[in-house]
Amino acid sequence: MAHIEDKGNGLDKNQIKEIEARLKMRHKELKGELDRLRKELSEGVPQNFKDALPYKEEEEVTEDIDRMEEEEILQIEEALQRISDGTFGVCRECGKKINIERLKALPYSLECIECKEKKERS
Repeated sequence: MAHIEDKGNGLDKNQIKEIEARLKMRHKELKGELDRLRKELSEGVPQNFKDALPYKEEEEVTEDIDRMEEEEILQIEEALQRISDGTFGVCRECGKKINIERLKALPYSLECIECKEKKERS
């Protein structure tokens, strides 16, 4: 388990441990799904072009999913690093703590809801 310090994020260690466990489980799920998708892509396209058209569309969708999962994996890894270095739950914009309910819903949040909404309005 990572070393957890309180650097003013207002979260207790149990809350952070719970979120950390969820992040690690989701990370493992995504890695498994990514491996499965990559295996499917490596199996190749049917030789008959007519048969390949629907497969090509499916392959493009699979590649899009692959990219989204890679992005989420990166976000999870960065959140786990913030837990490790004690900066988890601190808004990168204003430096205030991120609400625990936001972190439970989106554990790799980088901004408090106020800063996120402000950014979306501009």
